Amino acid sequence: MNFSIVKRHPLASLSLALSVGFSVWYFWPSSNPAAPSVRPTEKDAVAAFTGSVRSTIQGVWTTTTASTQMLQFNSNGKIVKWNAKPGDRVKKGQVLAEVDSTDVDNDIRSQELSLKNAQLNYDKLFAGVTEYDRVKMEASIAASERALAIAPDEMRNLEMERDAKIGDQTASVEQAERSLAIGRERLETLKSDVDYVRASSENTVAKSSTDLAYILSSASVSAGTQLSEARAFVQTFEDSALNFDDFTSPSEFSAKDSEKGVKAQEAFAIFRSAVKRYAEKLPSANFSNTGGVLEFLLERENMANAAVVAADAISLALDATIPASSMTSSTISSLSSSASGYRAKFASYLNDAASTRKQIAAMDDPSLIRQGADNTVANKNQNLLEQESNVRSLEANLASAKASLAKLASDYALRIQQKKDSVASLEEALRVNRLSYAKMLDGPTREEVQSALNQIEQVKISLSKARKKKEDYQIVAGFDGIITASNGKVGEISTNSNSADSATSVTVEVPWLYEISVLVDQLDVVKVREGQSASIKFDSYPNETFTGTVGEVDPTPATSQGVVSYKAVIWFQSDELRLYNSMTATVTIVTEERSGVVMVPTAAISSANEKKVVRVWKEGRPRPVEVKTGLTNGTNTEILEGIEISDKVVSTAFSISTAGVRSNGAFSIFNPASNRSRPSGGMSGGSSWGGGFGGSSGGNFWGSSGGNFAR
Repeated sequence: MNFSIVKRHPLASLSLALSVGFSVWYFWPSSNPAAPSVRPTEKDAVAAFTGSVRSTIQGVWTTTTASTQMLQFNSNGKIVKWNAKPGDRVKKGQVLAEVDSTDVDNDIRSQELSLKNAQLNYDKLFAGVTEYDRVKMEASIAASERALAIAPDEMRNLEMERDAKIGDQTASVEQAERSLAIGRERLETLKSDVDYVRASSENTVAKSSTDLAYILSSASVSAGTQLSEARAFVQTFEDSALNFDDFTSPSEFSAKDSEKGVKAQEAFAIFRSAVKRYAEKLPSANFSNTGGVLEFLLERENMANAAVVAADAISLALDATIPASSMTSSTISSLSSSASGYRAKFASYLNDAASTRKQIAAMDDPSLIRQGADNTVANKNQNLLEQESNVRSLEANLASAKASLAKLASDYALRIQQKKDSVASLEEALRVNRLSYAKMLDGPTREEVQSALNQIEQVKISLSKARKKKEDYQIVAGFDGIITASNGKVGEISTNSNSADSATSVTVEVPWLYEISVLVDQLDVVKVREGQSASIKFDSYPNETFTGTVGEVDPTPATSQGVVSYKAVIWFQSDELRLYNSMTATVTIVTEERSGVVMVPTAAISSANEKKVVRVWKEGRPRPVEVKTGLTNGTNTEILEGIEISDKVVSTAFSISTAGVRSNGAFSIFNPASNRSRPSGGMSGGSSWGGGFGGSSGGNFWGSSGGNFAR
């Protein structure tokens, strides 16, 4: 059977209801409008007082024994400890079994170390400044100041280095651009040359026959000219004082080097013979065909070559000649000049003869002319390809130079920014170090101390959570008792089940522990928490009061006849008296308790416009004062704000009894001696001491002048 919860004793509730009903009946308005009022006096006022007050929830419920409990792991795992045997007596909090909790143990250890560190940090705040810390901080500040002092010079040096290297690399880029421009110009020239040479080669092939006839004719014309020059060469030195024809006095050549004179004479003799032979073949030479011209050109080459050799030998001999009466210095100089002139002329004839002979040989064979033209074009094309490759190389060089310039600029920009960042970091470090140094000397601030305390508290909370989690890996006896069943052993993997036979569990019986399931109204359940105390009285033991504890509150609602309630379980022990199931008990749960608070009788408090009001005796009369109330036990109520301990309050009964009652006196539930027979008059009309609570002069209760009760 379920019982509703009330916040006061049932008898007190009944008494208050009867009193209010009787008062309403007694003071109902009579037919006499001129009834006199009764004024309260100071002796009717009650002084506020200090005391203790409890807020409770009370009701009647039935008892059940809580003699057996099956304990299981909240977190399953490998069992590493099992100390539970049937028949063993256990104490509350005793660890009966454990599963592997390495991770949790590590977390607990980590939190314990964190707590030690947090405590060390807190203690360090009050340890004071050591000489080592002071010197270390001063050295750090000095180092930052020195680094900042040289930072501008380092920045300038870095910028100068950047400008120099970027300038050099810029010059390299400009040189690469110039080289590329020249290379491209050369490439365009070669392209034009290829086109020109290709056209010229075709022209050369076309007019090769015409050129051959011209060359043959030219060879005939130049033959007589070159013979005349050869004879002039011979005549010049035959008529000189050197006397090459009759060399009887070689002393003129031997003064310095006679061997050179002998070689000059021999070379001149060979040249003279070549001239003679050339002169003899010239009349019979055939210049109408290439064979005759080639043969005569070969003879011309021999004569020209002998002339060059003779001129060189004569020049050497003249250099060794000693001036004499027959060979003066001017003569030697003139002859040397002549030798040099003939030497240059016949060297030219020699080259012309060889070149002409090659031209004639080439022109005589058209395939050779075509091959030569093709070779010329091929050479030009090869030069063009090489130049194109060269241009590509120059373009690559320019790109590389520009990339190097860009990288150089980027690298130095980064280094300069890093230097600026370093300076900013040094400045910030210096600022922080100076502040830290000042704080070091001043000691910790209130905020630092509070932060350190908060850190300790935070770690304690984390440690508490870790230790609480550890309980999930253990089976712990929740109370003193005896083990009646044990299902598990070391090495097994724990399992959970509602059946003791299939679950990893320990069953503990508690013969002396009882529980009462209490249904708490939804308005009151928010005040009930685990661990709150409760007093329990049984009709079977009227002189005994048992003390229990709220063990748990079930959040699952139970609805009966439209009333929503929640179950709270009260645990208590009885070692001496044996209780039985379904015994009726009156349970009072103490939801809150305060001591040393200001209190007044509950009857002295009234409500007006949703505010709480008491009448305080001041200046010879009761005056309304708004108050803020706290806990109440029904009889007395805690006052949080509004009055002091020295104030006297007047019961609200006088508000009712003074609203136009008969002269035979007012009925008061707080002063029974003043009660009279019920008056025949009503509550309207007449001037009372205050005009009724909440009213004005001549008014009625909650009314105005001339009004009625509850109007």
